[in-house]
Amino acid sequence: MSRILPVIFLFVCSANISCAEEPRGLEAILSPDDGKIAITREQDRALVTIHSERGIGKAVLKRLGEKWPGQITLRIHLSGLESFKLTTPSTRLSWSVSSHGQQESMVTLLEESNETALRPDHELYSPITIVPKKAKIPLPQEAYFEIVLPAPLLKADEPELQLQWIDFYRN
Repeated sequence: MSRILPVIFLFVCSANISCAEEPRGLEAILSPDDGKIAITREQDRALVTIHSERGIGKAVLKRLGEKWPGQITLRIHLSGLESFKLTTPSTRLSWSVSSHGQQESMVTLLEESNETALRPDHELYSPITIVPKKAKIPLPQEAYFEIVLPAPLLKADEPELQLQWIDFYRN
């Protein structure tokens, strides 16, 4: 049986944060078999870094206060990204980057049995970028995929975000 290891990141009062503000902490839960996750914070922004040697995994981000941080950036260290899904009780988003040709990316909204490709003018659209930009799939170890979560998603009253990823589809 795999153990679930929570990573808790609590925000502390500092010169930049009023102690009277609601703490905006995050907790990340994942199986050690699914990889490692780290959360760092700068003011009202959180950076969630995911490493997954197997290339397939899932995690849950839980809000520890009344609100999410103002911005959450995901850095996903995988050699490819056929699918990255974010699910809440009310929203399901998916990002993917083609491993062939021009490495085209796609952001989709999943509603019941419909899948809709989002355009940049949609409020839930958030591009996925490869860092560094010149890196090619399969990405070298120091490269990663980056997603800044859409602001409306963080303004919703969702208690958790479920994350699921696959680097390359397997037969």
